Amino acid sequence: FWMWFIKTLYLVADATPHGWYGAAVFGWSAHVYMGILHFQIACSHYERPKLAIEPADQTYEWCRMQCSTTRNIAGGMFVAWFFGGLHLQIEHHLFPRMARHNLSRITPLVYAFCRKYDIPYVNTHFGEALTDVLSSVSHVAHNVEEFANAS
Repeated sequence: FWMWFIKTLYLVADATPHGWYGAAVFGWSAHVYMGILHFQIACSHYERPKLAIEPADQTYEWCRMQCSTTRNIAGGMFVAWFFGGLHLQIEHHLFPRMARHNLSRITPLVYAFCRKYDIPYVNTHFGEALTDVLSSVSHVAHNVEEFANAS
């Protein structure tokens, strides 16, 4: 990663009239953007249950797995803009090729489907999702020795 990143900074510095200042702004902007994406992925996936499906398991339900292992982040237009439409991770996992701006259109249908078939549908605000992630990380950190001995 670092070799690629440094080479990119060199190329940006050579290509812009601002030289290394432009490269520094580019590097900082790239890290800020990726930090936002990391928050989104961590809040939507990290503390959610992990399911290990055996190939011979005939009870595997793809839709249930997609809904159980992720969550949506509620919060209105700002959250939709901030996360680039990927705050609707449940819908995104069920329909990965659907354009992000259309995911909100199918949310009521997915929610009704999940209720009808008793499939978990988690929709929390960003603060609650972040609290859940930090709690999960803390739990793992305090029990790392136990987890290491279990495997």
